[in-house]
Amino acid sequence: MAKKGDERQPLEQEEAVMVYIAPGVMQSLAGVAARKQESLQELMSAAEDGDLEAEYRLALDYCNGEEGAPKDEKKAFFWFRRAAEGGNIAAQYDLALCYIQGIGTPADPVRAAELLAAAAEAGYLPAICELGLCYELGTGVARDPQRAAELYREAADQEYAPAQCNLGFFYYQGIGVEEDAAQAVSWFEKSAQQGYPRALCLLGECYDRGAGVERDLKKAAELYRGAHEQGYAPGTCSLGLCYELGRGVEADLEKAVKLYRQAADQGEAQAQCNLGYCYYQGIGVAENDSKAAQWFAKAADQGHARAQMLLGECFEFGYGVEKDLAKAAELYRLSNEQGYVPAACSLGVCYEFGGGVERDLKKAAELYRRAAECGHPRAQCNFGYCCYRGIGVERDEKEAVRWFRRAAGQDYGRALDLLGECYDRGTGVEQDLEQAAKLYRRAHEQGYAPGTCSLGLCYELGRGVPEDKKEAALLYRQAADKGDRNAQCNLGFLYYHGIGVEQDHRQAVQWFTKAADQGHARGRYWLGVCLEKGQGLKRDLKKAEELYRQAAGQGSREAKEALERLERRRKQKNPFKRLFGFGM
Repeated sequence: MAKKGDERQPLEQEEAVMVYIAPGVMQSLAGVAARKQESLQELMSAAEDGDLEAEYRLALDYCNGEEGAPKDEKKAFFWFRRAAEGGNIAAQYDLALCYIQGIGTPADPVRAAELLAAAAEAGYLPAICELGLCYELGTGVARDPQRAAELYREAADQEYAPAQCNLGFFYYQGIGVEEDAAQAVSWFEKSAQQGYPRALCLLGECYDRGAGVERDLKKAAELYRGAHEQGYAPGTCSLGLCYELGRGVEADLEKAVKLYRQAADQGEAQAQCNLGYCYYQGIGVAENDSKAAQWFAKAADQGHARAQMLLGECFEFGYGVEKDLAKAAELYRLSNEQGYVPAACSLGVCYEFGGGVERDLKKAAELYRRAAECGHPRAQCNFGYCCYRGIGVERDEKEAVRWFRRAAGQDYGRALDLLGECYDRGTGVEQDLEQAAKLYRRAHEQGYAPGTCSLGLCYELGRGVPEDKKEAALLYRQAADKGDRNAQCNLGFLYYHGIGVEQDHRQAVQWFTKAADQGHARGRYWLGVCLEKGQGLKRDLKKAEELYRQAAGQGSREAKEALERLERRRKQKNPFKRLFGFGM
């Protein structure tokens, strides 16, 4: 895990330098400022005399803090209203935006829609498009996607780039019109030809995915770059992803991080999440869970579903934040409510084990099922396991195999191992040891340690593969080094008996201890054996008996027999206890 802490270091540090500005330049700058003040006074005088154009220009200057005017939203609203009341259509449009966004006045979406309708009636293209957005989102009017599409088309047919883009998006997503990727591309192209950055980005996405056009990753990257160069944060983020994955450009992780940071600093939630993930996994930057959690939090605060889930994971495991299972479960819930499938699976785990929520096996199984039906491999495996063990659902081994097979088809390691187990035991399918070994091997090739251990057992016992004790030992060690407790115990067993390796009781004790420390019943039993016999460590019957009791409590038959053996030995050493049932 990355070190915790906030390393506040700028990306680039420049040495402090003394900057000399010639007196003439300073006088020139002062002159410009003075002339702006004169212009502002002249503009204000004209506006106060009822000049509509002056009223509108003055409103814009106050709104943007330009041309000598201080940024002042209330004054901007005042002059927009004055100009609008005088019949300036552009002012009516901007006044509507003030009402929508609450600039200089309390938000009033109904009034905004009225003003936009009036400006749209006069044929003002920005107002027609913005009114369409009102109908799309239900801002100040009843939501009506079909009416929104009509308004976008009206403005799009008159070459208004934002409306062309919006209409294209409707075709892209099937909003208010029948979904048609080719039509979407056509409208995106019209808008992009005018340099509209959102259209450039969306057209890039079409080329990226092969939606409505032949897939062309290089073309996609070029379009993303065009949007990025106009400061469009989603385009910057998409270009960053191209560099991260080497899609249409040569992979450059550091450049990807730089682009994500630029977009993230502009408030782009997707970029904030991606930048967080780079810190989370050490992609193009040093791994830093604390910074990862910070960026996930910024994106999650904007309702970004993936960021909510990843931040939940941080809270679940204590990555970069203090561990908080209740907070993790809440974040998973928020993400799941937005339909983010992986979050449904993570929330299911919370309910299965009672992590941050009250344990509810039926709810866990239902969450797994929903995510599984969406094709999520982890959820498919988890739901299969519920069917396998009867967790929250009725036990159904054939149904378990069906779900394991679906997850295994996506090379999900745990599912490959469990499906192998089904073939190994003939559970839900006809027993097939060779098929079991093949599945274990695939799980092993995915780096899934339990699968590696299972394959090792095949080689140890010659089940489905030729017997090879040395290969078994190698596989056990690989899995044991990854912390798999079954493999640790099995490797200890080989060292204890000298199977496939040179006999070494000390090595055996080390591996039995690792397994026992993880609560492994058989590991506890064999460590107890070593303690009882003094093999590989000092003899200690008290500790041995304690380990036997722990293992017996977990259902170990061997441990129960060991306890009975110790009890018989005690009775044999005390004849009075044997004869009369009491000790001296």
